[in-house]
Amino acid sequence: MAASVIISLDALRLVSPGWFAFFLKLESITGTFMRERERRELSDASLMVLGIAISLSFFGGWAVIGLAISIVGDALASLFGKLLGGPRLPNSKTIVGFLAFPFWAFLVAISSQLDLLSILLVGVVVGLVEAFGVPWENLSLGVVSSFLVWLLLG
Repeated sequence: MAASVIISLDALRLVSPGWFAFFLKLESITGTFMRERERRELSDASLMVLGIAISLSFFGGWAVIGLAISIVGDALASLFGKLLGGPRLPNSKTIVGFLAFPFWAFLVAISSQLDLLSILLVGVVVGLVEAFGVPWENLSLGVVSSFLVWLLLG
């Protein structure tokens, strides 16, 4: 229910000049919270909420592990990539950022006592998906990760 409200309000922003003006006013108070491209399409936050809803609907409890890997892994990839830098991939993302996914997956595996190789595989695949970019990444990462956890462990 909450997911549909969030996504509906965001979609309304795209088609209603009044609602878009409200978002601009809100940003003038809080500071910018949307990327420039998000002004013309659904926000990354809405896509992530949609990905979470899809994952939980289709993969049940296994989605929690998949979402933990994808959401925290994505944040760590950004953080490690920006802090440590290093060699870059063709799309300007760093190798260090990519490696954050399997590193985080390893920590998830040992803390949850799940099959280490399966979870590492999820971390590597999701890291590759993030590193080489897919459309609507914030939706795709959670769904791909949840699907792989369900497939390998479910």
